[in-house]
Amino acid sequence: MAAPFVSGVAALVFAAHPEATPSQVIDQIEATAIDLGPRGRDLTSGAGLIDPAAAVSNVLPQTDSAERNDSPRRAARLATSNATNPPFVAAGQVDTFDDPHDLYPIDLARGRDISIVVRPTRGRVGLRLWKPGTTIVNGRRDPRETAATVRARGYRTELLAGRADSLRSGPKRLVFTAAARGRYLLDVVGLRGRSPYILKITPR
Repeated sequence: MAAPFVSGVAALVFAAHPEATPSQVIDQIEATAIDLGPRGRDLTSGAGLIDPAAAVSNVLPQTDSAERNDSPRRAARLATSNATNPPFVAAGQVDTFDDPHDLYPIDLARGRDISIVVRPTRGRVGLRLWKPGTTIVNGRRDPRETAATVRARGYRTELLAGRADSLRSGPKRLVFTAAARGRYLLDVVGLRGRSPYILKITPR
């Protein structure tokens, strides 16, 4: 029975903020919900109890500029980051439940060195760098995973060129030297909760 109430609150948010995008309205309703049960989003109560007054009156969250890059095929349509240019900086948001991957294509020459840093403002994120030709990046980091279970969940560890995806909080840094020329995929992965972040890619 929650769907009619959520739909009604969405209509109120759109009426109060005609400029809002659908993803902003979803983010607004979830961000202003009153947490129930275990801290954060969970499988029993979701984002929590909706709060119509807060959803309508609070300032809208920023649009995720990286929203179109949650799969390799969609990311391929984006402009690539060339590591010979000045530092590339982007702001985005990942969510363990709704949007666990933001992918950024990076063109690298063989032997090229780059430094990648992602700084979440909350939640926990990780970095994975996928080799050229990767087509599937589904799955989520778990310290108990084996190579076999990772492959069964939809991605192949042998296609990983580098990773910094421990479950600890705070910024993650990955330094990488390209072994081959090609278009790599940088994957900002949501590890816990909704995580706004700043990403910076710097040539070394």
